[in-house]
Amino acid sequence: MRVNAASQAAGEGREVQSAEPTATESNARPGVAATGKSARTGIGLKLLSAFAAIAGLTVVATAVAFISYNVVGGSLQKIETESLPGMTHAFVLARQVAELSAVSATIAAAEDAEALERAKASLGNTLKTIQESLDSLVAMKIDRDRVDKLRNEASELGHSAGLLAASVAERFQIGAKRMRLVADVVAAHRKLGEKVAPLADDANFNLILGLRSAGDSEDRGKNKAELERFADEDIVILEGLSELRIESNLLLGILTEISLAPSTQLLPPLLDRLLAAKVRATKAVAKLEKTEHALELNAALQDLLVLGDAKSGIPGERERELKAIAQGRVWS
Repeated sequence: MRVNAASQAAGEGREVQSAEPTATESNARPGVAATGKSARTGIGLKLLSAFAAIAGLTVVATAVAFISYNVVGGSLQKIETESLPGMTHAFVLARQVAELSAVSATIAAAEDAEALERAKASLGNTLKTIQESLDSLVAMKIDRDRVDKLRNEASELGHSAGLLAASVAERFQIGAKRMRLVADVVAAHRKLGEKVAPLADDANFNLILGLRSAGDSEDRGKNKAELERFADEDIVILEGLSELRIESNLLLGILTEISLAPSTQLLPPLLDRLLAAKVRATKAVAKLEKTEHALELNAALQDLLVLGDAKSGIPGERERELKAIAQGRVWS
């Protein structure tokens, strides 16, 4: 009985102990439920905040992209409508300026008036296309100051090319006149030679006959007078005619050399030689003053000498031609 009572008491104690925790657990359940609900609410807020942040970043990225695309689109449009056409016109202008330089070289190297006229026509066309390219640059709203600067430089190049063409044209005119003078020198020399040659032959023939017949007379006084006449007249005439022929040939050679002189520095010594030949030719004609052909020979000699005048003759024309060539090199 005592054992059963103890066992029952122990069983009741265990039931009481097991009942207490149950009461504790039932007392703690409302708190546990509140804690779970708060956790679920916090996660929802975090997710909502994350979605809101993502949406906001998306809106911001969209706005930035829209602005960026507008900026890039505007830049591309500017490149398409301004930069690329302007660059194209600039390349075309550079090519045309190169053509202008080539045309200037062609003008400088022109060999005759016909070639010069063709080069001048090409120059006019090139300058016209350059002005059209500059006008196109202005229409593209390129910086007006730069275009004006390019226009001024192109105008200066065109002006220089025009001066070069004028210099070459002047050189051709002077050269043509010089060639006409050279032809006149050849004609004057031929005319003088045609007059001198038969007179020299006659004088030589007369002198030979006279010398052969000088000793035929037995009168020594007469022979002496005849020989003195030969010495004072016939020999002097033959000498004058021979010297005149020699000096006329020398004059022709010097004048031809002057007409082909490659530099103005070579003209002074040639002019000195020309002056010496003129003096000797004049002295040769003076020996013929007692002959009936003296005036005719002197006139023919003067026709030759006038073509060697330092200002209006071949020397002057050649000097002007060489200066025109040098000026053309400056403009080219």
